[in-house]
Amino acid sequence: MGLEELIEATENLSPEEKIKLVEAISKMLRQNVIKKGADDQLHDFDIDAFWKKITLSELAEEQRVSTVNQLEDLTVDSWPEDESVDEMIEVIYSLRSLNKQQGMC
Repeated sequence: MGLEELIEATENLSPEEKIKLVEAISKMLRQNVIKKGADDQLHDFDIDAFWKKITLSELAEEQRVSTVNQLEDLTVDSWPEDESVDEMIEVIYSLRSLNKQQGMC
């Protein structure tokens, strides 16, 4: 069975089954990397911790996410004076349309 056939076979899996499949593949890849002694950065990567189920609050605490109390805290002063918000929105819509036409969305 080729790769394309394997990919097609996964289309009927439930979301939970797809997650389990990705988890199994990632563990397999990790074991292969360790066996081959490849990429030292992957040796420090904890696959089990990656797949550990944690709450959003736990993740936020782990990543030291801070709370935004005022909308003004999110503003930036670096907006180019010669560019309008309308131009930016037009560019975004154009790129989205192009991506849709090319099947990228």
